Amino acid sequence: MRRAAAALALLLAPAAALASGGEEGGGGHFWEWLNLLLMAGVLVYFARKPVSAFLGERRARIERDLQGAEQVLRDAEGRLAEWRDRAARLEGDVAEIKRVAREAAQQDGARIVTEARTVAERIRRDAASAVEREAARARKRLRHETAERAVAAAERVLREKIQAADEGRLFDEFVERVETPRREPN
Repeated sequence: MRRAAAALALLLAPAAALASGGEEGGGGHFWEWLNLLLMAGVLVYFARKPVSAFLGERRARIERDLQGAEQVLRDAEGRLAEWRDRAARLEGDVAEIKRVAREAAQQDGARIVTEARTVAERIRRDAASAVEREAARARKRLRHETAERAVAAAERVLREKIQAADEGRLFDEFVERVETPRREPN
């Protein structure tokens, strides 16, 4: 408290000298300069601790902000490294997926070709079987048709060459054969 009173007295002394009208020949500026120096000294003396505390606090806050920024930078660099690792693994995974897909496609292609060959062979067998059945049917029809035509031709020939007397005689022979019991071979 004494210091404050002394400082206040020093500050007021030049002001009191000026108030008494004591400007003597060019020495008036001396009191102004002295007043300025005293005022600066008092300000430095009293403001030194709050300004020092403010500047220290500001410095500490800036250092905390820098440390926080460094931590954020380290975190970002860590994430960047992690993403780069993931990207590298992803490229490897994509290559593996492509390889597996190619192998699966080759296996599917081979399986499809094998199945196609099996189906083609079955179709060939079925076609050959169908051709054989149709050929057998055609031969049967041809035989039947040939037999019908042969019978028709024989009938025509017989009609032309057989007379009424021949007809009676053939009829009698037919009846005689039908009436005679057949003997079975022992």
